[in-house]
Amino acid sequence: MNFFYHLLIMTVELSYTVYVWLVPFGLSFLYSFSVSLLLYHREVYFSSFLLIKPFLSCLLSCSV
Repeated sequence: MNFFYHLLIMTVELSYTVYVWLVPFGLSFLYSFSVSLLLYHREVYFSSFLLIKPFLSCLLSCSV
């Protein structure tokens, strides 16, 4: 009984340590991943806008 109690305490301490160490790393990874994804999408939209812009100006000048 004493051995199982000790094992339970060790498991709880280990899981708490893993939780304390992994949660900040996981949050920072998610934050950096979302920021990089956002920047990537902004870059894609910006580059596609730069590619479309001459066509838009040509359409506007041709229609006028």
